[in-house]
Amino acid sequence: MMRVVFAILLVLELFGALAYALPKGLKGKKGQPQPSGSSATSKTTKTKDKTSTPVFLPSHWVKTPYKNCNAEKTEMINNWITDAYNMTYEADRITSDNPAFERYFFREDFPKFKTMIQSFNSRAGLPGDEGKYNLACAEYKTGSPCQTEGEWAITPTNVNIIYFCPTMLYSVFSKVPYSSKPFDKSPNGWCHPEYLRSSHHPSHVYVHEMTHLMLHGLRLGFPVRDYTDGTNPRKAASKLKSNFTYLLAQWEQSQPRQGRPPLNPIRNAESYASTIIDFYFAQKCGSDFLW
Repeated sequence: MMRVVFAILLVLELFGALAYALPKGLKGKKGQPQPSGSSATSKTTKTKDKTSTPVFLPSHWVKTPYKNCNAEKTEMINNWITDAYNMTYEADRITSDNPAFERYFFREDFPKFKTMIQSFNSRAGLPGDEGKYNLACAEYKTGSPCQTEGEWAITPTNVNIIYFCPTMLYSVFSKVPYSSKPFDKSPNGWCHPEYLRSSHHPSHVYVHEMTHLMLHGLRLGFPVRDYTDGTNPRKAASKLKSNFTYLLAQWEQSQPRQGRPPLNPIRNAESYASTIIDFYFAQKCGSDFLW
């Protein structure tokens, strides 16, 4: 089973971000998702560079209703979905020499990375409900997919469903979608490094989980796993890329070889999520925002 296990200690990073004011209201800007039962027609919005980005209702991407999710949780999840696909559409513009890509991947990984992004944005190229997946809300209890305090979301192997755990559903940002605040450096804006570096915004976690869906990674022939080293997931993904060549050579030279070879960044879920989020923030906040 693929798991996103965020240690409770890391959750404390979120409270550092609260030094900046949260929005007074949660009303979204133009493009805010409508109720999931509405018609799944699309429209376009203009990004800063004048390119058109299609905007679909959540029901275009996922099957509704969501299992065991009340109206309040459904509204939160709808906002995460809109955030996630806004970011994946933006990510289709990433080039192989972009710092957001090079921080987590090798140049030779670029074709597979683009294939994953295109799979997200095309519903895996499948018609109708075949390209959709399920969502569910879960509790920490025996028999539940969410069994350990601190888990944010669970996507089981070979199943097209994402389970949201209480840590994610009740996080301080659960009701604060990216559309609820401006992307600027005002006290209330998103363009503060603390928001990005925590890796704990639900929309960030949502993108991470999408890579685990059978529709995408497994169906494309490179199922992803989770690499953790006890640090922030975003930092761990960057270190994975930095250390991979050395670790692979070390493993290949060992006799007899022990266990599996080190995880390639192209097989690491957070490598995709962090690239997508980094690029999105750089587009919104300026190319020098991250580095």
